[in-house]
Amino acid sequence: MRNLALALLSSIWLIGPTPAPAQAPSSRDIIVLRGSGSTITCAIWLEQRAAATGLFAAHAREQYRSVAGWALGYLSGAARHGQNLNPLRETDEDAAIAWLVAYCERNATMELRRALDAFIDAHPAK
Repeated sequence: MRNLALALLSSIWLIGPTPAPAQAPSSRDIIVLRGSGSTITCAIWLEQRAAATGLFAAHAREQYRSVAGWALGYLSGAARHGQNLNPLRETDEDAAIAWLVAYCERNATMELRRALDAFIDAHPAK
C-alpha cells in the first residue's frame, strides 16, 4: 500500500500541476456600447456618408453626422479613460474621419467600433 501511495505521489510530481481552464469573461468585464454607431458596420456608415450629399439629403446627412460624432466621442473617451491613450492628439476631426473612411473602404464588413479600435492602435499616445 505504501508503495502504491509513493508511486502515485511520484507520478503527480512528474506530471506537474494541471492548468486551470480559461475563464470566460464575466458580465462585469463586457463593455456595452450605446449610440448611433455602436452596432453598424463600416459598409453601413459609408452608405450613410454617400447618401449625405445632395440638396434633399437632410435625413441621411443627420444620420452620418450622428455616427461621425459618436465615433469621435469613442476616440475621445479612449483618451479620457484609457491608460496611455490619446488617439486624437496629433490629428484633427477631418483627418480622423478621412482615416476612418479609408480604413472602412478597405474593411467594409468590419464593425465600425473595430475600425475605431484600429485607429486607436495606429495612433498611440506620445
